[in-house]
Amino acid sequence: MQKKNLILIILAILISLIITSCGGAPPFLARNTTSPLLKYCNDATGHKTGVAPFVLGGTCTCTPTEKHFNRCLAENTISNTMTYQQFFDLYTSKGIKTDLDHKGCNNRCQWGPHVVFGGKCMATPTPGTLNYERVISGIQTLTMDEVEYDGKN
Repeated sequence: MQKKNLILIILAILISLIITSCGGAPPFLARNTTSPLLKYCNDATGHKTGVAPFVLGGTCTCTPTEKHFNRCLAENTISNTMTYQQFFDLYTSKGIKTDLDHKGCNNRCQWGPHVVFGGKCMATPTPGTLNYERVISGIQTLTMDEVEYDGKN
């Protein structure tokens, strides 16, 4: 009989632990599931049609791949006399490091901050982070309370 009581006590403890650990508030507050207004496009946001590359004074920080170069040519955001190599060399001549050089640093690498904020890193920021929202909005001092989601801010 003692063995049965011990098993019942252990079972009761386990059940109460499971119930209390699954109930209540989550251990975090969920962030808003929408992004702030997009000023600077990148590989994670997708290219914003008609926007010139950052190295040419525009707000596009997409990785300078040959595919992106051809898209920019088709959109007339770069000169049709420019070659891909000349386009690519604009980034390297300015010391800009892109996803072609490294990834996953969230612009906290030795070349950071992001070029939008005067750094040399143009690696795609990590989606879902405050840095990502700062980069795409172009507001370096952005806090979660200041994120403009619907244009009413």
